[in-house]
Amino acid sequence: MQIPLEIQPKRQTGALILAVIFLLALGGGAIWALCRFIFPQFEGAFLSFRVHAVVILAVVPLTAIYWLIRHAAQKGPALSIDERGITDRSNMLNAGFVPWKDILAVREATNLFKHRLIVVEVRNPDTIIARATKLQDSLRAQYRHFGSPVVISASKLDCDTDALLAFLTECLAARNDAPL
Repeated sequence: MQIPLEIQPKRQTGALILAVIFLLALGGGAIWALCRFIFPQFEGAFLSFRVHAVVILAVVPLTAIYWLIRHAAQKGPALSIDERGITDRSNMLNAGFVPWKDILAVREATNLFKHRLIVVEVRNPDTIIARATKLQDSLRAQYRHFGSPVVISASKLDCDTDALLAFLTECLAARNDAPL
Protein backbone atom coordinates (compact mmCIF):
# COMPACT_ATOMS: atom_id res chain seq x y z
CA MET A 1 0.00 0.00 0.00
CA GLN A 2 1.11 3.52 -0.62
CA ILE A 3 -0.04 7.03 0.16
CA PRO A 4 -2.54 8.40 -0.85
CA LEU A 5 -4.84 5.48 -0.10
CA GLU A 6 -8.62 5.40 -0.26
CA ILE A 7 -10.47 2.39 1.14
CA GLN A 8 -14.07 1.81 0.19
CA PRO A 9 -16.68 0.41 2.58
CA LYS A 10 -17.92 -3.14 2.22
CA ARG A 11 -21.38 -3.28 0.75
CA GLN A 12 -23.57 -5.03 3.29
CA THR A 13 -26.94 -4.95 1.59
CA GLY A 14 -28.17 -8.14 3.25
CA ALA A 15 -27.30 -6.90 6.74
CA LEU A 16 -29.01 -3.58 6.02
CA ILE A 17 -32.20 -5.30 4.85
CA LEU A 18 -32.20 -7.55 7.93
CA ALA A 19 -31.68 -4.54 10.23
CA VAL A 20 -34.57 -2.66 8.62
CA ILE A 21 -36.87 -5.69 8.88
CA PHE A 22 -35.84 -6.22 12.52
CA LEU A 23 -36.48 -2.58 13.45
CA LEU A 24 -39.86 -2.55 11.70
CA ALA A 25 -40.84 -5.80 13.41
CA LEU A 26 -39.65 -4.51 16.78
CA GLY A 27 -41.63 -1.26 16.47
CA GLY A 28 -44.71 -3.01 15.09
CA GLY A 29 -44.57 -5.69 17.78
CA ALA A 30 -44.25 -3.08 20.51
CA ILE A 31 -47.22 -1.13 19.16
CA TRP A 32 -49.27 -4.34 18.83
CA ALA A 33 -48.43 -5.45 22.39
CA LEU A 34 -49.23 -1.99 23.74
CA CYS A 35 -52.59 -1.82 21.97
CA ARG A 36 -53.52 -5.45 22.74
CA PHE A 37 -52.44 -5.85 26.36
CA ILE A 38 -51.70 -2.49 28.01
CA PHE A 39 -54.26 -0.03 26.63
CA PRO A 40 -57.41 -2.12 27.32
CA GLN A 41 -56.61 -1.84 31.02
CA PHE A 42 -56.73 1.98 30.95
CA GLU A 43 -60.00 3.85 30.90
CA GLY A 44 -60.95 6.90 28.75
CA ALA A 45 -58.75 9.65 30.25
CA PHE A 46 -55.58 8.08 28.90
CA LEU A 47 -56.30 8.73 25.20
CA SER A 48 -53.49 11.31 24.83
CA PHE A 49 -51.07 8.92 26.56
CA ARG A 50 -52.05 6.21 24.06
CA VAL A 51 -51.43 8.50 21.11
CA HIS A 52 -48.06 9.63 22.50
CA ALA A 53 -46.95 6.06 23.18
CA VAL A 54 -47.89 4.85 19.69
CA VAL A 55 -46.18 7.85 18.05
CA ILE A 56 -42.98 7.27 20.07
CA LEU A 57 -42.98 3.55 19.29
CA ALA A 58 -43.36 4.36 15.59
CA VAL A 59 -40.84 7.22 15.43
CA VAL A 60 -37.90 5.52 17.19
CA PRO A 61 -37.51 2.57 14.74
CA LEU A 62 -38.18 4.82 11.75
CA THR A 63 -35.45 7.22 12.91
CA ALA A 64 -33.02 4.32 13.34
CA ILE A 65 -33.88 3.09 9.84
CA TYR A 66 -33.28 6.58 8.45
CA TRP A 67 -29.80 6.75 10.02
CA LEU A 68 -28.92 3.23 8.84
CA ILE A 69 -29.93 3.95 5.26
CA ARG A 70 -28.28 7.38 5.29
CA HIS A 71 -24.98 5.90 6.45
CA ALA A 72 -25.21 2.98 3.99
CA ALA A 73 -25.86 5.35 1.09
CA GLN A 74 -22.85 7.54 1.91
CA LYS A 75 -20.70 8.19 -1.12
CA GLY A 76 -16.93 8.19 -1.20
CA PRO A 77 -14.26 6.26 0.66
CA ALA A 78 -14.76 5.04 4.22
CA LEU A 79 -11.11 5.73 5.06
CA SER A 80 -8.59 8.03 3.36
CA ILE A 81 -4.91 8.13 4.23
CA ASP A 82 -2.64 10.79 2.77
CA GLU A 83 0.41 12.92 3.60
CA ARG A 84 -1.67 15.22 5.82
CA GLY A 85 -3.39 12.54 7.92
CA ILE A 86 -6.34 10.18 8.15
CA THR A 87 -9.94 10.90 7.21
CA ASP A 88 -12.30 8.44 8.87
CA ARG A 89 -15.86 7.89 7.62
CA SER A 90 -16.05 4.19 8.48
CA ASN A 91 -18.99 4.40 10.88
CA MET A 92 -21.66 6.74 12.20
CA LEU A 93 -19.32 7.96 14.96
CA ASN A 94 -16.60 8.92 12.52
CA ALA A 95 -13.95 11.42 13.53
CA GLY A 96 -13.44 13.01 10.14
CA PHE A 97 -9.95 14.35 9.44
CA VAL A 98 -7.14 13.71 11.95
CA PRO A 99 -3.69 15.13 11.07
CA TRP A 100 -0.59 12.95 11.58
CA LYS A 101 0.81 15.45 14.09
CA ASP A 102 -2.13 14.73 16.42
CA ILE A 103 -1.79 10.93 16.26
CA LEU A 104 0.12 9.26 19.10
CA ALA A 105 -0.42 5.57 18.40
CA VAL A 106 -2.48 3.05 16.47
CA ARG A 107 -3.69 -0.22 17.96
CA GLU A 108 -6.30 -2.91 17.47
CA ALA A 109 -9.33 -3.54 19.66
CA THR A 110 -12.62 -5.42 19.49
CA ASN A 111 -16.10 -4.40 20.55
CA LEU A 112 -18.78 -6.46 22.28
CA PHE A 113 -19.72 -8.11 18.98
CA LYS A 114 -16.08 -9.12 18.31
CA HIS A 115 -15.76 -6.72 15.36
CA ARG A 116 -12.20 -5.67 14.69
CA LEU A 117 -11.53 -2.01 15.33
CA ILE A 118 -8.51 0.21 14.84
CA VAL A 119 -8.12 2.71 17.68
CA VAL A 120 -6.20 5.85 16.76
CA GLU A 121 -4.90 7.47 19.94
CA VAL A 122 -4.74 11.25 19.61
CA ARG A 123 -3.12 14.12 21.52
CA ASN A 124 -6.25 16.20 22.06
CA PRO A 125 -9.35 13.98 22.16
CA ASP A 126 -11.48 16.84 23.48
CA THR A 127 -10.81 18.83 20.30
CA ILE A 128 -12.08 16.00 18.11
CA ILE A 129 -15.13 15.51 20.32
CA ALA A 130 -15.90 19.24 20.36
CA ARG A 131 -15.69 19.50 16.59
CA ALA A 132 -18.42 16.89 16.15
CA THR A 133 -21.73 18.59 15.48
CA LYS A 134 -23.81 15.59 16.55
CA LEU A 135 -23.31 12.57 18.75
CA GLN A 136 -20.78 14.24 21.08
CA ASP A 137 -22.02 12.14 24.01
CA SER A 138 -21.48 8.98 21.98
CA LEU A 139 -17.94 10.09 21.08
CA ARG A 140 -17.25 10.75 24.79
CA ALA A 141 -18.50 7.25 25.64
CA GLN A 142 -16.29 5.83 22.88
CA TYR A 143 -13.35 7.78 24.34
CA ARG A 144 -14.02 6.38 27.83
CA HIS A 145 -14.35 2.82 26.49
CA PHE A 146 -11.47 2.70 23.99
CA GLY A 147 -9.23 5.55 25.18
CA SER A 148 -9.77 7.54 21.99
CA PRO A 149 -12.68 9.13 20.14
CA VAL A 150 -11.16 7.95 16.85
CA VAL A 151 -12.19 4.34 16.30
CA ILE A 152 -12.13 2.95 12.77
CA SER A 153 -14.50 0.05 12.06
CA ALA A 154 -12.04 -2.18 10.24
CA SER A 155 -14.57 -4.96 9.70
CA LYS A 156 -16.62 -2.57 7.56
CA LEU A 157 -13.71 -1.72 5.25
CA ASP A 158 -13.02 -3.52 1.98
CA CYS A 159 -9.41 -4.43 2.88
CA ASP A 160 -7.30 -6.72 5.03
CA THR A 161 -7.36 -5.43 8.61
CA ASP A 162 -3.89 -6.73 9.49
CA ALA A 163 -2.35 -5.09 6.41
CA LEU A 164 -4.14 -1.81 7.15
CA LEU A 165 -2.98 -1.81 10.78
CA ALA A 166 0.61 -2.51 9.69
CA PHE A 167 0.40 0.25 7.06
CA LEU A 168 -0.92 2.80 9.56
CA THR A 169 1.80 1.83 12.05
CA GLU A 170 4.48 2.26 9.33
CA CYS A 171 3.08 5.64 8.28
CA LEU A 172 3.04 6.82 11.88
CA ALA A 173 6.59 5.57 12.49
CA ALA A 174 7.82 7.27 9.30
CA ARG A 175 6.09 10.49 10.36
CA ASN A 176 7.65 10.35 13.83
CA ASP A 177 11.12 9.63 12.44
CA ALA A 178 10.97 12.50 9.96
CA PRO A 179 12.73 15.71 11.02
CA LEU A 180 10.42 18.56 11.99
